[in-house]
Amino acid sequence: MKMLHDIKKLRRLGYSYLFVDDVTNSSDFLSGADFFARNAEKYGFKMVITGSDSLSIVFAKDNALYEQCFLLSTTFIPFREHERVLGPKGIDEYLTIAGTMNPGPAKTRKSSKEYISVSVAENIQNSLENYRYGGYFNNTGDLHEDGKLIDAICDVADEFTRQFLVRALDASVMSERKDIHAEIFSGMLKILSSTRYRCRVGENVVWDIRLYLKEMGVLYEMNCFEISNHCEEKTVDVTSLQWLGYARAAHLIENLLKRSEFAYLSAEEKDIVRGELLDSIKATLMEDTALLETKLAKPAARVWGLSATAGEPHCMVVKDKENSTVFVYELVHGERGPSNRFGALHMYSETERIFGKITERRVLYLGETTDTRGTPYINVEEYLRSL
Repeated sequence: MKMLHDIKKLRRLGYSYLFVDDVTNSSDFLSGADFFARNAEKYGFKMVITGSDSLSIVFAKDNALYEQCFLLSTTFIPFREHERVLGPKGIDEYLTIAGTMNPGPAKTRKSSKEYISVSVAENIQNSLENYRYGGYFNNTGDLHEDGKLIDAICDVADEFTRQFLVRALDASVMSERKDIHAEIFSGMLKILSSTRYRCRVGENVVWDIRLYLKEMGVLYEMNCFEISNHCEEKTVDVTSLQWLGYARAAHLIENLLKRSEFAYLSAEEKDIVRGELLDSIKATLMEDTALLETKLAKPAARVWGLSATAGEPHCMVVKDKENSTVFVYELVHGERGPSNRFGALHMYSETERIFGKITERRVLYLGETTDTRGTPYINVEEYLRSL
C-alpha cells in the first residue's frame, strides 16, 4: 500500500517514469508482479524495474506482465556493446572478459566459481523459492530440501565446461598440426571424453537446470552438422558468458597438465602446450560467438554450425528463406585465411545438398577485410560490429 501511495503522489507531482531498483529482493515480488503492470497503466506511468535475480524477472514476464513489458537482459553483452563501453580491445580480449564489462586480465577460476555460485545458482534458487510460493521446484525439489541444489547447478556448469573443452581439444587434434603436441592433445581428449564430472543427479534434474540456464540467457543450444559423420545433425551448448568458459576451461587445462600422464613434460613444454590450448579455446569461443550473435541478430534466418572432414575449417551457414539466400562463412582464428579446401567437390556438394544452393562463400578471420579471387574475407570484429 505504501508503494501505491508513493505512485499516486509522484503522479500528482508530474512524474511519468518510475524506476524500481533490485525489485527481486522483495520476497513477494513474483506473487504481486501484476501490481506494476496494472498501476502503470492506471496512472499513466512507464516503469523500469531491475533485479539481480534475473530468473524472477523472466517468471514475472511469462506469468504476470506478459506483453505489457519489454524484457532487456544484460546477461549477454554483444561485441559491439562491449567495445562501445570499454573502447576497442580486440576480439581476443573480448573473449576472455566478455560479460563482465570490466577491463583487465582474464578472470580467474575463483571469480568464475563465485559467479556460478552467486549470480547463477543462487539466482535460480531464490527465484524458485519465491515463485508460486515455492511450488515450482519440479525435479529439483528434493535437492533443495537437502540443501544441495546450488551444488547441483554448479556441477551442471562443470559438465558444460568439460564438453566445451572437449570441443576445443577435438579441434586441436583434428587440425593440420601433426607435431608431437597432437599426441598430447589426443591424450587429454581421451581423459576428458571418458570422464564425467561430479554431476551425479538424474537426467530430469539436469533437464530442469538447463531449462533455467536457457531462460536466463546463460546457455544456448546451436544446431550443427558434421559432414564427416554421415551429415549428422546435433546440438552444441554455447554460453553467452565467454569469459566464464575461458576461465573455467583454462583451469581445467591446468588440472590436466598436473596429471601423471603428462609428468614427463618439462616446464617449457607445458608452457607451449598451454599456449596452444588457450589459443584453441579462443578459436572455439570465436566460432561460438559468431554463431550466437548471428542467430540473435537475424531471427528470420536459420543459423547452423558446420564441421567438415578432419582438418577442415569450421563453418557457419546462414539460410534466409525470405530472401532465398544461403551464405557459408568459414571461421578462422588467425590473420591468414584458410586454404580453399571448402571448394573441394565433396564439401561443397554435401553442403548444398543439406542447405540448398550456396549464394556466396565468405571467410571471417582476424585479418583485414579484403576480396581474394571473388571470395570476401571479412574481419570478424567488423562483422560483429555490423550485426
